[in-house]
Amino acid sequence: MIEIINNQFTKTKALNSGDTHQCIDLLAKSFPGNSYHDLYKQMTFFFKNMPELKCLILKENNECIGIQCIIDRALEYFGINCHVACMSYTAINPNYQNSCAIDIIKKHMFNYIEDNSDLSLGFARKVMDNYWYPYGYRGITNFCELSLPIKSIVSSRNKVKSRTFTKNDRSLLSKFYDQTHVGLIGPFQRTNKIWDYYLKKYKQNALNLHIMELNNKPIGYYIFSENIVLEIGYDLNKSKQVLMHIVNKFKNLRYNDVIFKIGKEHPLSNMLMRYEHSIKMRYVWRGGHIMRITSVTKFLIKIKNVLENRAVKSNLCDFDFLCNSIRFSYSNKKLSLSFDNQKKSNIMFDCYEWVKLILGTCTPKSINGFDADKNENILRILFPVSSPQFLEIDQV
Repeated sequence: MIEIINNQFTKTKALNSGDTHQCIDLLAKSFPGNSYHDLYKQMTFFFKNMPELKCLILKENNECIGIQCIIDRALEYFGINCHVACMSYTAINPNYQNSCAIDIIKKHMFNYIEDNSDLSLGFARKVMDNYWYPYGYRGITNFCELSLPIKSIVSSRNKVKSRTFTKNDRSLLSKFYDQTHVGLIGPFQRTNKIWDYYLKKYKQNALNLHIMELNNKPIGYYIFSENIVLEIGYDLNKSKQVLMHIVNKFKNLRYNDVIFKIGKEHPLSNMLMRYEHSIKMRYVWRGGHIMRITSVTKFLIKIKNVLENRAVKSNLCDFDFLCNSIRFSYSNKKLSLSFDNQKKSNIMFDCYEWVKLILGTCTPKSINGFDADKNENILRILFPVSSPQFLEIDQV
């Protein structure tokens, strides 16, 4: 469903062809770097194929003067299903840059986010650094790249082979994707519609999608461009074979190293770290991959079982403390959460920094305005560093 908001704030369920052309035209004129023709083609593909696309469109005299695209997605927080509103393309007609147009669009965007999501996420261009920071958005990824020099790795006999993906392999992707990325923060859940869209996107972006086989039996897939591996899903019992296949593959392509953009917590990363490697990370708190929690209190209650299990597994003694006016009480292996602003908090920090703590971007001491007592150690156990990473194809 696509929503239109005009000056009277009415809504419809679909765009007509004229509205669609105006939206695509405005977006194609708003992003520098490519030709209008290329951008129009790219935006047409986006509008035609993107699943769960919502558009907030501001019109004046029946002309589209502003647009905000929102894409509904879902991710798991250690087994808890979370609704995510992804802020995608935004554009304002240059003649209205100094009007209230952007404020009207932001108002309705935030209304949509409040009503429909646990989290909101944006993939901000560098020019937008700092823009969303006052609204509570914080950068939460470290843009991890693991570089593996393969020239010095002794090639071993490996029976794993790979071939180009065909439409008959479609059912394999979900199986290996889900198996590999469970427990990781960042990768979205992928429905059949999303997979169909991504397969078109792979083809449009000229990415290589290969199926790996062992003794003629599929064991996984990987996506790459030149010597950069963007995504891997595979049978987790075959980590060594998969890594050796990739090493041999890129050696045969005459590369000296392979760069993995799969995230530090990815199962294959543990295997490749056994070899000489380098890790490049970049933290952008005011831009990059930005996220905000719609309601911290509601989200903490939603993930309470995850926090409780962490306390139990760590054999924590009973505790009771306040963190930014939220009381964490743990007794007899049961955790309760409540809001209490009548007493001074044991732990305090900038309230917008909750997203970095809960998503596991960094340790408590690294967040802005952090001030704590001995209960900091408990907070580190409840919210361990988990290095969120959003896969390249998911960045919309």
